[in-house]
Amino acid sequence: MANELLERYLQSIGRQLPTKGREDTLEELRANLLAEMEEREEQSGRPPSEDEVVEVLRRHGKPSVVASRYQPQQYFIGPEVFPFYWFTMRRVFPWIILAAVVSQVVMLIYLPNPRPVGMAIWNIFAVLFYFVAWNTLAFGLIDFIRVHYPQKIHLPETWDPRKLPKVEPAEGNWLLRHPLADLIVSVAVVLWLLAIPQYSFLLFGPGAVLFHRVPLEFAPVCYTFYWTVVALNCLQIVLKVIALSARAQPWRRWMKIAEQAFGLVPLFVLLQAREYILLAKPVSDASRYSWVAPVNAAMHSGLELVAVIVILKLAWDVWQVFSSRQANHREYAAVK
Repeated sequence: MANELLERYLQSIGRQLPTKGREDTLEELRANLLAEMEEREEQSGRPPSEDEVVEVLRRHGKPSVVASRYQPQQYFIGPEVFPFYWFTMRRVFPWIILAAVVSQVVMLIYLPNPRPVGMAIWNIFAVLFYFVAWNTLAFGLIDFIRVHYPQKIHLPETWDPRKLPKVEPAEGNWLLRHPLADLIVSVAVVLWLLAIPQYSFLLFGPGAVLFHRVPLEFAPVCYTFYWTVVALNCLQIVLKVIALSARAQPWRRWMKIAEQAFGLVPLFVLLQAREYILLAKPVSDASRYSWVAPVNAAMHSGLELVAVIVILKLAWDVWQVFSSRQANHREYAAVK
């Protein structure tokens, strides 16, 4: 029962997390919660009861609140206060509409000099606007006081982990849910890469015949690039084999970071050269191939841009990993 409650809790959090990094975040949360439950088990000498698991989850935080800590966006009304704000809006807003419409209708009917209908409609929208604006400002102020002066406002936690939805089958990428199938696909990709030198149509398709007939060839750097790509794919296979072990789950994000870092090697290999296509032999009319030099220059400029983007992306992912771990450690320390 304890494991089921934990999985239901993590499922509810996962539904509100961004797709990117969701699995890694849930794995870290799972590890923190299991560590706290194991600590309780060591203290009591028995597995935690259902009530104790419920207490751990309740102290850890409502799923929507926990998920909000991993959201990149900022908000005016925080997730702890927003449910009360939204409840007030849903319950009171219809009555405000009714009161505004009735008041304007009464004024149109009974005033000796009634206002134009257009003015009455404008007044209705003005009332609704002021209600939404002042209500939002009020709850925003409550949230500000709650964050900066927590001793002034305490919001009761009334949610019950027992009422969380049942665990449903995993959704999303089929390969992500079947790591062994992902490994098999990676092996097939390496075999395909190794077959390309002998069967170039696997890469160029029908264009392979045309490429062999023109007096062009790849620069030597392209062959070095090819073998670094093969090596990178072999490294991915090793990492995916390691990831099959349950002990490797906490390191999944760092393994992906390492994979991204090694992915820069083939790119840097290409950047060492400025020519990628060369004339294989002298030709009678070299002007027909004057486009080769501009193409090489354009390819080099494009690779420089790609390198900058990839490096920034890698730096961003590393920062995200550190931020996520720090958030998890703070959360774990808060609930202990």
